[in-house]
Amino acid sequence: MSATAKKSFLILYWVILTCGAASYSLFYYPDIMIISITVLLFCSLSTMLIASALKNRRLLIQSIMLLISPLLVLGVCVLITALFNVEPPDMYK
Repeated sequence: MSATAKKSFLILYWVILTCGAASYSLFYYPDIMIISITVLLFCSLSTMLIASALKNRRLLIQSIMLLISPLLVLGVCVLITALFNVEPPDMYK
């Protein structure tokens, strides 16, 4: 793979990863949560393919972290709710 092709793949990787991370900011709105998770899924899978083509493990790990980040956030919310016996906030008010 030439240096120019590698740079263009890296630029594409970072653009897609940034779009996925930006969609994560809409994760806390209940109506947009499903769309946000879908965008995160497609962005992380796309960046995994690019990182695999570049044979770069660090980029692959970042893609995997983007994939599992919504699960980690939901898991922490459920854990806090269970441990401290707190009701989750009602977002529809």
